[in-house]
Amino acid sequence: IIFLKASTQIGGALWFFQVLLIVLIVYAAFEYILCVILKDEKKHFLIQGCAAILLLIIGYYCSLTGKKLHGFNRVCSVYILVYLGSLIKQKNVMEKLGAHNWLFPLAGVSFISLCVGYHRGYIALDGNHIDNPLFFLLMSSSGWFLLYAIAVLMEKHRTWINEALIYISRHSVVIVALHFLAFKIVNIIIVECLNMPKYMIAAFPVLTTDGTWWMFYFIVGVVVPLGIEKTWWCMKQLLCSRLKRRRV
Repeated sequence: IIFLKASTQIGGALWFFQVLLIVLIVYAAFEYILCVILKDEKKHFLIQGCAAILLLIIGYYCSLTGKKLHGFNRVCSVYILVYLGSLIKQKNVMEKLGAHNWLFPLAGVSFISLCVGYHRGYIALDGNHIDNPLFFLLMSSSGWFLLYAIAVLMEKHRTWINEALIYISRHSVVIVALHFLAFKIVNIIIVECLNMPKYMIAAFPVLTTDGTWWMFYFIVGVVVPLGIEKTWWCMKQLLCSRLKRRRV
């Protein structure tokens, strides 16, 4: 666990935080070294870009050959996404697109690209599966622009649905950590309703997606983790208040 090498099936979604942590550390360390050696910011981005492309090639090679590099195969693949995000931020790309009213047309193009690409390729970063590096970059960029545009639209038109989504997003860590465990509740219900063998409860990540069961998985996977977190904080506050009273 200390060296980010241990994992469990129920906590399998936490691979994301492991990869994100390592990528950010590596990117920041390399950026620091470049700042010490070079003073030209343009050269920083150029060298970082070359490094990102090289790492993407390595990640793609690992995808083709099945090599894991002790988990650094995924780090190599997604390094370029951090670089692109940093470049977009530094160049104020999103602000410029919004100022010229290009943001929502670009979001529309991104949505179409995602719909077309859905059946044209396969990406699964948890296992570092990348069919094509260019396809990977196109789909990742399209997803980013679409989500950004949706966020801007939600900010302009605040409704209770928006508030609910904002609340969920601010508590997304607990959902990522506990949603696989919460899915077991639906597994139990399905097993009991359909008289299946008890061992089917262990099906991972879900027992079935037929019919409307996916909706129950979605609701339980979000509500139960949020409920657990809320209960935990309430118990913590209650305990702290009692401790304060005893001290007084």
